[in-house]
Amino acid sequence: MSDLVGDARHLSPSAQEALRLRAVAALVAGRDREDVAAVFGVSLKAVDIWWAKWLAGGREALVMRPRGKPVGVHQVLGEAEQAAVRQAVLDHRPCDVGLSGQLWTRRLIGDLIAKLYRVRLTEPGVGKYLKRWGLSFQRPDKRAVEQDPEAVRRWHAETWPKIRARAKEDGGEILFADQVGIRSDQVTGRTWGEKGKTPSCDGPGTGSR
Repeated sequence: MSDLVGDARHLSPSAQEALRLRAVAALVAGRDREDVAAVFGVSLKAVDIWWAKWLAGGREALVMRPRGKPVGVHQVLGEAEQAAVRQAVLDHRPCDVGLSGQLWTRRLIGDLIAKLYRVRLTEPGVGKYLKRWGLSFQRPDKRAVEQDPEAVRRWHAETWPKIRARAKEDGGEILFADQVGIRSDQVTGRTWGEKGKTPSCDGPGTGSR
């Protein structure tokens, strides 16, 4: 389980484990990725991989595992690894773990598995795991964002009068979203979530299986 480069590769397995845990602890404490990479003498890629593993599986994802651990027939991922990926898909967006976008697709979940465990699965292969985990491809609800009362007050007092004056000056018409059939909470894409439970996301996005 080595994601290290250079001199760090020559550390003992236990020392490498300690390095991973210390680096992630620094990230949790608020240190920048670049600072952590510089302080611990590792690459940014290694820092990103450790962070993604920690988000997916916590401390257990960073500790040493016996080499050559057998897995079941047709089971590329062990049970603990499957549980970690499933939880990452349910609890985080792709952009939270160093990938792109806010909605999960089979391709992105395959990218997550490759990033965490250096195993590349086909999209149908990912789909078999998703079915086994009880996940389905569905349209999420947009997560409500708490209003900032002061920002709302400033908008009504300062921004809105300027918009209205500019429209009057240009002879334009102001239309609000509900007048043109657009919902502010509309989400156009789909993502993977537990069957019977609608997932939520922080913003719009598009997704294919």
